[in-house]
Amino acid sequence: EADAAALRHLLHYGAKADYWTLERKHVSPLVPDIEQYRQAFRWAKQHAPGVLVGFVISAWQFLLLMDIYGDLREWLQTALQVAEQTDDQQGQANTLRALGDLSQRTDDLQGARAYYDRALALFEQIDRRWGRLSGLVNNAGVVDVAARLDQMSWSRWRRMFDINVLGSLACARE
Repeated sequence: EADAAALRHLLHYGAKADYWTLERKHVSPLVPDIEQYRQAFRWAKQHAPGVLVGFVISAWQFLLLMDIYGDLREWLQTALQVAEQTDDQQGQANTLRALGDLSQRTDDLQGARAYYDRALALFEQIDRRWGRLSGLVNNAGVVDVAARLDQMSWSRWRRMFDINVLGSLACARE
């Protein structure tokens, strides 16, 4: 029963991260929840590694918005290891992309390129196995907290451009 409750806790915080990220809500009210996310991660790592990858992918943008890079890097590297051990190619590709985005955000451009190259290699494997996609809906992007253009920092503009424009172009190219 304790494991079932812990799994519900994990799924709840994964869904909460998805909501706050996808709805582009200001996330500062969730600061007290960070310890809850850490607890959910630790439980999944020990008891439900198969669920861990999905949880980390759900939470990564939330943690990125909160500038919690140390936890995020550890979580993504752990999720990548689990995805590799279970041959979860989608989990690997999503985690590599997230690691690339994190590396880019922390100005590690060589690291970002290495992660993106590994993710692209997975796309190629998937293409060989399943064939090329004939269509793509690029329906993702970020805005962050609503603000006037003159109130946005250069780094925010750069992040939005990288994700919303270059990210869509990279997916369309592949």
